[in-house]
Amino acid sequence: AVVSTQSGHYGRDGEAAASLTLDGGGTSVVDGASATLSCTGDSATTFAWTIGSGSAESGETATTFTKAFDIANADSSSGAITVKCTISDGTDAGDVLITLTVKPQQPTITATGMPITASGGTGTLTCATASSGTTTYKWFQGSTEVSGQAGAEL
Repeated sequence: AVVSTQSGHYGRDGEAAASLTLDGGGTSVVDGASATLSCTGDSATTFAWTIGSGSAESGETATTFTKAFDIANADSSSGAITVKCTISDGTDAGDVLITLTVKPQQPTITATGMPITASGGTGTLTCATASSGTTTYKWFQGSTEVSGQAGAEL
């Protein structure tokens, strides 16, 4: 299901309608996971895809574009990355943009050592993620952050 669409117009008089959609996932994608985008435009015959501020993706000229997005290439403060579809009908050309948020992969926590219970016990908790980019850690006991524990192990 198409769940996010950005629309615009292109052409000399802005008369040609265009849209760029992310199929099946709102406006966010998971780091390393593939997402499919579709671009349409009135009378459009050519398409070119650009990720972020880079150059056009080589060989990607179809109306759909599938890519695995990397959080390391997203904006470091917002996690956002812009995807641009440049469309042309042979006479007029224009761009349609969509901003996606690249979210980290779900981390896993494993426990080793003695059983850890509410009444005590000792052991080690280890947090791991397959996401690319910089990983930061915060540990909580209930809703209270555990002071001085900013590493992958607790």
